[in-house]
Amino acid sequence: MAVLRRFHAHLAPGGKVILDIQPLASLAMRGANQRSWTAENGDLLTLDSQHTATDWLAQRIEYRIRYERWRDHKLVESELEPMAQRLWGLEEFRFALAAAGFGDIEVTGDYRTGRPGHPRANNLTFEATRV
Repeated sequence: MAVLRRFHAHLAPGGKVILDIQPLASLAMRGANQRSWTAENGDLLTLDSQHTATDWLAQRIEYRIRYERWRDHKLVESELEPMAQRLWGLEEFRFALAAAGFGDIEVTGDYRTGRPGHPRANNLTFEATRV
């Protein structure tokens, strides 16, 4: 709530805050998530995310994330990062935004402009206006 209030305080009246959150269904996700992409210089970048803990009451999940940079099939850089996420329900976050002083709150699911959040959305985007 303190962060939402700070966002509100830094916006001029009519200014918008745009925030992405993962839905509560993410609490049930387990296992690993692996991604890779190529940097502009040709290096291969990889991300390996391992679920480590779930706190259902606090609506919190924890991960261990390993980032790697590969060049010419050799590992040149690696970083290990713990990450924790606090998850919100759709209505719960809408109420939090309103309590922080925002209005005209719109929710979009999976970056599809004009489409509201839906039960199977992997991502919810909130747009709210400082009133």
